Amino acid sequence: MKSTNRRESVIALLVWVSAGLVVQAETPSFAEASKPFQYDSSAPLDLKEVSVEPREGAIAHEVSYASPKGGAVTAFIVIPEGKGPFAGIVYQHWGFGNRNEFLPETLLMAKAGAGLYFGRWSLEQTR
Repeated sequence: MKSTNRRESVIALLVWVSAGLVVQAETPSFAEASKPFQYDSSAPLDLKEVSVEPREGAIAHEVSYASPKGGAVTAFIVIPEGKGPFAGIVYQHWGFGNRNEFLPETLLMAKAGAGLYFGRWSLEQTR
């Protein structure tokens, strides 16, 4: 029984010390935290519409545009049928996923009145 209490006390002490270290971690400034999102806003977008397809109460625009890291980003812009304005939602796939994995969800959101964007970025473009 004493061994169990000692073990619990040691674990509690480690959790308490760890929590203190996390709290003391310095929060980066806004300028530092926003560096990964900086880009040259004067660079040409080179937007190209690849296809337009009516889909279940929405219109899916397949597009590509120039990546600020080189190459092209392929994406879908899904717009509800009817007259806007529409709310906007941005989807981003995980790791090695692709832009097609969210198409069913975006069609449901478009039926509810939201305009959606989801694209594909390669790992090479983010380095």
